[in-house]
Amino acid sequence: MVTLRSKRIVGEQEPVITPEARTKDARNRLGKKGNRILNRSTVSRCRELHNLREDYFLRQLPKLTFPIMEGQSHACCCTKCVCNHSLADYMNHHRVVIVDTETTGVTRHDQIIEIGAVEVIGNHITGRSYHAHIKPTCRVHPMASRVHGLKTDSIVLQQARGIKDVFPEFMQFVADSPIVCHNTSFDMRFLRGEGNRVGTPFEPARTICTLRLFRSSFSQTLKSRGLSSNLDSACTFFEISGRRKSTSKHDKVYHNALEDASLTAKVYAMLHRLGIVHLCAIDNE
Repeated sequence: MVTLRSKRIVGEQEPVITPEARTKDARNRLGKKGNRILNRSTVSRCRELHNLREDYFLRQLPKLTFPIMEGQSHACCCTKCVCNHSLADYMNHHRVVIVDTETTGVTRHDQIIEIGAVEVIGNHITGRSYHAHIKPTCRVHPMASRVHGLKTDSIVLQQARGIKDVFPEFMQFVADSPIVCHNTSFDMRFLRGEGNRVGTPFEPARTICTLRLFRSSFSQTLKSRGLSSNLDSACTFFEISGRRKSTSKHDKVYHNALEDASLTAKVYAMLHRLGIVHLCAIDNE
């Protein structure tokens, strides 16, 4: 059955598909296996539909290659990509900026001491990036130093510029593009805080969290393999060459904002090519 409704502006009437027709169409697309799942209880149905989707993604993984062919550099796997903002401006089409930060600690009183950002258009890492160390006005917590290897008296921090000089450059690189992070809640909290501190509010229209997308899409597989959803596990899962491995207990490997942003960009590119980014990518943190 097809019903008609009037548009708010003067013009022809448009057909509206009824809920019954949508359900019938969805059942036809799912096939026998999907229909058996739909006929079960709500909890069981959600669990099995999630597993069905995860199985599909796992079957697609062997078909992907990285890096992608040069001729496909700006190809998108969906005509309604969430990262699309301007069809008129080709360079902004599907552009996102992958961001990672290193901080003095994890509290609201701590500050960013390193920013790394990488440009991605569609699922192609263009090679454009931004990287800067920032001189903090507070001490670096020892626990944070164990992660990134930077201390309060480190020469690289003492010679670095202040946040007032770095942040405008960073915002200029980002422009109006969506922000992608592996754990947006952490990075965006500090980016917003630093923006407020220098009097330049940082409020991107869209944020995409690769950690959430990765964890929600492959939860059963991660559990069976004993993997977490952190960046190193995501690189292992997608067989992406990650950061250098430690050769001994004295050979400490530290995190670096630009390196982590580059790894996150590769994870994002894989999620984009699988179509996962288009399912639930936008998180208004």
